[in-house]
Amino acid sequence: MIKRYRYGRFIRILWLILSPFTLLIAGSVWAIWPDGGRGWFLAVEAFILLYSLYAFWSLGATFAEVALYPTEAVVTQFGRTIHLPYESIRSVTRGQVALIIKTETRTIFIERHIDDVFDLMGELQYRVPELRIDRQPLIRQPLPQTVNGRLQAFLFSLSISLLCLFVGGCIIWSAFDETGFQFVLMIFFGLWPLLISGLFLYLSFYFTWQLTLLPDNIVVRFPFHRWQFALNELLSARLLTITNNRSAEPSLMLVFSLANGRSLRISQQEMPIPLMQLLEMLVHHYKLPLTYEREATKVHHTQFGAGSRRPFTEYLNGESRVTVHSIEDICRWLQQCEYMRDADLFNQRDVWQHPGEFEALQKGDCEDHALWAWRKLKELNIPAEFVVGRTQWGENLNGVHAWVSYQENGRTYILETTHKKRNLIYPLEAIQERYHPWYSVDAANQTYRFLPVATSQMKDNEI
Repeated sequence: MIKRYRYGRFIRILWLILSPFTLLIAGSVWAIWPDGGRGWFLAVEAFILLYSLYAFWSLGATFAEVALYPTEAVVTQFGRTIHLPYESIRSVTRGQVALIIKTETRTIFIERHIDDVFDLMGELQYRVPELRIDRQPLIRQPLPQTVNGRLQAFLFSLSISLLCLFVGGCIIWSAFDETGFQFVLMIFFGLWPLLISGLFLYLSFYFTWQLTLLPDNIVVRFPFHRWQFALNELLSARLLTITNNRSAEPSLMLVFSLANGRSLRISQQEMPIPLMQLLEMLVHHYKLPLTYEREATKVHHTQFGAGSRRPFTEYLNGESRVTVHSIEDICRWLQQCEYMRDADLFNQRDVWQHPGEFEALQKGDCEDHALWAWRKLKELNIPAEFVVGRTQWGENLNGVHAWVSYQENGRTYILETTHKKRNLIYPLEAIQERYHPWYSVDAANQTYRFLPVATSQMKDNEI
């Protein structure tokens, strides 16, 4: 197994509380409703019971899990095990209620708050042939380009708002025929859907906006106002991950910082396309320098790649038969190793060899070369990090890659372990535009995440 996705305790406890609470509300309405107005009573009870069914379904769904294997995804849900070969998956979307996986013959609904849901979607898009798309044609389309808010989310929020408004209004209307304590209770139960109606009405406007990229400025249109700023007012556009105690999953946000001190924030929940794709559009069209800010955070080793199946401390332990005394010794030994893809060497898509195994074979791909070099730099007491990300060295050398970065004499260098016909060591500033890091780990097993920043002026940021 490559990776497993489950539900956090917070979401399960939330639905465990809401499920019986909805039945309590239904019973209370039954007890206090007057003898007249049976039609409104049935409408209110049907609304509450439908939400109760959804709450119990969500509670049961939180005991599900999704496991990714080299050739298939396995969904365990409501006591059933469903095998989904990657070749059979046709679409993966996240709606307002569920994560929806469609195959050639069936549709699977997964409660939307599964932990690391965006990582799960990214993994499926990476592994499913049908979902692999080339984003460059969209990014390189000429300006102007327009991105609209999520219309489906707007329609969903607006419809729930109108439904709750109708139900709450009906309860309050019927309450005026009552007196005393029954009148107070009906007003109370009528205000509850009205409050939900107001919340969803606010959310519906939250998704109604339009972002337009023009040659010299950027325009953002909201329901009741329009915001426009010139390109020379833009200081930076950066991706941030926001975590809070109310959600088990961090939210991704794109923040525009302006010269006048104002800022504009766009959440991934509002966007129909990945925020990283929008940032790449800005970099491409406005020629903004792209740098990366390193953030120390807990990153599980399986997030580094499909072949990362053991903790990084294991790569630093075990026997090593190759002795090195300098970085030059590391480079000379790597030059004699042969680069081979995992499909040719192991007949598997992605395998990360232990440095001891790599020494015995002297064959492997970028992760095998980089992990061995990272370990040897640690043996020389040179601060170094194993890094995974994306590189752009030419038409045949683009894509997911692994390399090593290290510090020496106050400068950062990249050790490109697989360059057999080029130099292996480059100062970071000389080739920074070719490297786009995602995650890294240092010799103390501290992991880092890299957040891209597009700035109007180049800043000193280390990766």
